[in-house]
Amino acid sequence: MRKRITFVMEQTLGHVSFAQNVRRSLPQGTDVDVGWLEVSNAFERRWESLPAVRGNWSLRGSLKARAAVESERRALGRPDLYLFHTQVVSLLSSGWVRNSPPIVVSLDATPINYDRVGAAYDHRIDRAPAERFKYWLNRRAFQHASYLVTWSEWARRSLIDDYGVPGDLVEVIPPGTDLALWQEERRGAASAGAGRPKVRLLFVGGDFRRKGGQLLYETFSRNFADTCELHIVTKSPEAPAGAGVFVHRDVPPNSAEIRALFHAADVFVLPTQGDVQPIASIEAMAAGLPVVSTDIGAIPEVVSHGETGFLVPPGDEDALTRALTELVGDEELRRGMGERGRARAELRFDAQKNAGRLLSICKSLCSRAG
Repeated sequence: MRKRITFVMEQTLGHVSFAQNVRRSLPQGTDVDVGWLEVSNAFERRWESLPAVRGNWSLRGSLKARAAVESERRALGRPDLYLFHTQVVSLLSSGWVRNSPPIVVSLDATPINYDRVGAAYDHRIDRAPAERFKYWLNRRAFQHASYLVTWSEWARRSLIDDYGVPGDLVEVIPPGTDLALWQEERRGAASAGAGRPKVRLLFVGGDFRRKGGQLLYETFSRNFADTCELHIVTKSPEAPAGAGVFVHRDVPPNSAEIRALFHAADVFVLPTQGDVQPIASIEAMAAGLPVVSTDIGAIPEVVSHGETGFLVPPGDEDALTRALTELVGDEELRRGMGERGRARAELRFDAQKNAGRLLSICKSLCSRAG
């Protein structure tokens, strides 16, 4: 009998791209049926009318996930396994799925990871009783899971050290992207851009200020306006256009438009003030671009400093200027870092390979449970 697996996927920030990449990259013709439940943060009156829920995405997302799972179970029966990405939509998974099948929890960061980088998100630590409850709820979800998958070693260590999860139940599977698509389109773009008088810098970040967009804009205006163009992809109305600055708004993730902007660029720049593991940096490496970013969160596990790009301290304009000056002035350096970045993407960030591993874990757990 064919196994049935339900993926319950958070739909916020970079998790939208991640879910799209996993869904597109899962092996075809396998011996399992995969169902998809997408949990967005779109307004819903039944949840938003509750004050305790309105301002708390973890609680709102968990309630939405619970409602979606219950609806699917009534229609189709219980699946053989649930995969929750992220833990935000898994918090109520412990105890409310009757005769629970195996549960896999996938995550980019633990709440304690997030607390350590959260200032840039305007994230605040609650009073002690609320923090103790948050810790208990997350620890319960983590320890109830049959297996856990993290995007990084940074998050894996937090599960083990901060939440007491056994190390043999946690595996690192980084997010990936469609490498073949990026490489095919990059070849043509590289030829078209050869000999261009100005170096093109690309920034991609929905939250312009948190992602370091304002710092990059000011650095560009002071030091690089004569030698470069700056292309900004963002949803934020804060992003200012100007001489040599081009703002692209409402560009969908994984679209032909966003790929064209990556392929036309020479350097990807994301001097983020607070982040976990931006998928845009992985896409830049897949497109053969050197990456300039900051040494926070799990970014050092993506960008190898001095090899595939440069990492600078967040908010350090002088360090950002030095890194960009080195890349802008040296085409061979850009090309070499871009090639090494592409090789690193092929090794670690292949969506098809990583999605296959994720499905393999789910099938193995299904077989054991059966």
